Amino acid sequence: MTRRAGCLLALFAALGVVAPGIAAAASAEIRVDEVQMKQLALRLEQAQPTEVGSLRGLQARVMSRAADVWLVSAPAAGVVQGVHVVSGERVDAGQPLLRFASPWLAELQRDTEQANAQLAQAQGQRARDENLFREGIVPQSRIEQSRAAESVARAARDEKVRQAKIAGVSKGGMFAELSAPFAGRVGEVSVSPGQRVEAGATLARVTRDGPLAVEVLVPRASVGSIAPGARLRVGGVDGKVVGVDPQMMEGTQMAMVRGTLAAAPGLLPGQAVEAEIDTTLRGVRLPARALVRSQGRTVCFVATGTPGSFVAQPVQVLSEDAREAVVAGLAADARVVVEGTAALKSMMNAGD
Repeated sequence: MTRRAGCLLALFAALGVVAPGIAAAASAEIRVDEVQMKQLALRLEQAQPTEVGSLRGLQARVMSRAADVWLVSAPAAGVVQGVHVVSGERVDAGQPLLRFASPWLAELQRDTEQANAQLAQAQGQRARDENLFREGIVPQSRIEQSRAAESVARAARDEKVRQAKIAGVSKGGMFAELSAPFAGRVGEVSVSPGQRVEAGATLARVTRDGPLAVEVLVPRASVGSIAPGARLRVGGVDGKVVGVDPQMMEGTQMAMVRGTLAAAPGLLPGQAVEAEIDTTLRGVRLPARALVRSQGRTVCFVATGTPGSFVAQPVQVLSEDAREAVVAGLAADARVVVEGTAALKSMMNAGD
């Protein structure tokens, strides 16, 4: 027990507050008489039923939309020859990002040239067989065979061309220029010149210009009143809710709401912000000083029907500012303690 707690308990004993009346549970009654209420400076107010037009001051984080993020990966095991951009730099579609070298790239270019040669040979054979067929020298089946061989050769050539294009192979054999797939911003460059990497290793990340995603934490009690399409704001930037996850975040009474925002100067992926979501919630309004935080919970001390008797009632905060709060979990006609809550909190904790 701390010295402060000991002093408070001594004060309560001097005032005649009966310790056995303080149960270990937060909802146990705390009893004081009229004289003790004055000495402890307890004052009560009636909670007022109300509706919340929006949830404000919600913790949120701006993110890139998954569909707008492109990972630039190593096409094969090799060496980063050069890096042309830095993190945060804006790039155009097709702009070179990195220069990469690998023996596999030389093999790919050789295979592509070989596939081109095989296709040309198959095309020549098909043309000769068509001429021979028109002269009545070869049967129809011979033309069908040569056309099938040409089709196979073309498919093999096209596959090698696609691989070379994806790998960024340039004329010169074992080198490739890896380029931005679209206009956007370089989010991260994770390699440096001379670094050896394995096939598939992430070299850089590019984020497309456009809308942003946002993840917002909201009180669990508010989830049922938030629907996809609801208006969402971060500062002066408007967006909308696209999904609501009803599962509570581990260790909290909060749920996750996901939305999109229009792109705006000053909003960057990873930025922590405050958000506002339009909704209509039914709750009760009371002075913010009536809220008491204790052991990870938020409670209000509510008067029972017995004079001088109070219980610590857990509540969920729907909105709160410096002056007042709107909460769920209280009766619309509840009378709550707004002055002297520190003394009641100490009595409650002493009984735990």
